[in-house]
Amino acid sequence: MSTQPGQWRLAPGATAKVRSGFVGGSKFSFYAHGEGGSPEWSGPFVTNLPQQAFDWCWNTAGSSGTNRGLQKLIVPTTSLDHTVVFS
Repeated sequence: MSTQPGQWRLAPGATAKVRSGFVGGSKFSFYAHGEGGSPEWSGPFVTNLPQQAFDWCWNTAGSSGTNRGLQKLIVPTTSLDHTVVFS
């Protein structure tokens, strides 16, 4: 597992806490893929993502990465420990 912001590598069945503290009502975006690129969890919000670790706001960009479609995640306001399962 990488603990650098913006980039995580997890073994099958592993978990990671990406953010600590109350996040209810917050919006996040994510892109994920399995080993070799499949399966893939992407969405309609396309942006350029770098190969190195990053911690960006949406309007930050670079030209050395790859365009990826991100999914939007809106955490319910009542959620104290929100979990996203990729399967």
